[in-house]
Amino acid sequence: MGKNYDYTHIFDGVYAPVTEYTPLPMTEQLFWSRVGWLQQAMIRADNFEFRLLWFNKLQELMRLQP
Repeated sequence: MGKNYDYTHIFDGVYAPVTEYTPLPMTEQLFWSRVGWLQQAMIRADNFEFRLLWFNKLQELMRLQP
């Protein structure tokens, strides 16, 4: 197999194109569930950098509050 070989048929069905991704709708229950999980992650993190990371993610999520 030379460098001009077409490998795309080998990977058919293995990787879905990115354009087919549809995110879940943000329901109120899903929103508050995510908030709860981020709070738990922030509280339980041993490393300060991870606490800061989860805090920032929580702040980003709260800006989208329904």
